[in-house]
Amino acid sequence: MLIGAAAVALPQTVNAQQLRGVVRDSLARPLAGAEVILSSNGDRVRSDSLGRFLLSFPSRATDTLRVRLIGYRPFEQLLAAADSSRALVVVLRRYPQMLDTVRARTDQDRCTRDALSGFECRRAAGRGLFRDAGQLRALRPQTWADMFDGMPSVRRVPRNGPNGFDVRVGVAPSRCLVELWNGQLPMTKEMDMPFAPDETWSPNDVIALEMYAEYRDVPGPYRGAAWPVDSPQPCVLLIYWLRGAARR
Repeated sequence: MLIGAAAVALPQTVNAQQLRGVVRDSLARPLAGAEVILSSNGDRVRSDSLGRFLLSFPSRATDTLRVRLIGYRPFEQLLAAADSSRALVVVLRRYPQMLDTVRARTDQDRCTRDALSGFECRRAAGRGLFRDAGQLRALRPQTWADMFDGMPSVRRVPRNGPNGFDVRVGVAPSRCLVELWNGQLPMTKEMDMPFAPDETWSPNDVIALEMYAEYRDVPGPYRGAAWPVDSPQPCVLLIYWLRGAARR
């Protein structure tokens, strides 16, 4: 009986071989905890802290080895009996990670409202249209509207002013326009009588300007001005920065 039992057990021992290997990533770093599976018998183990694994490999013509780890593409390889004589190196590659679109921008609401330093701060945020002194001088503006050449949402409006014929800036009839001077609403010269600084200063006195055609782009401190209480819709907002123009 003992001889018969040995005769039955012997083929299982002979037919079982050891399959050794290591699991690594694409940078050759060991991966721990990867699940290693043989398809024929469902045997499975997990790789150790050095990425190593050891499986009992039946003596068959072929078998399929599968390796998987969360965050990595599954690995599959067809094995022959001769593969058990060498250590296998399994390389797992990460799934590409899709990131949300990221846009870096300055918080415009923290920029200075009534000083020229706020102009550069808001320009760095990337919302609105901006022209500095150098860009304005390059346009060689003769009329007030010349400073806006090439800008969308505005148009040239000829008119006679206190200094004679001039071309001012305007918008389509369906839109309204709000202009701020040094970040503020129109200044006053006496007894709260409003006046338009473009009738007092020339284009050469403008050292910077910014324009917001869409209300969503208007910085927080200016939103009240861009949507007047008597207007059913927000307006195009222009901000002029003038040399030597102080609020009175």
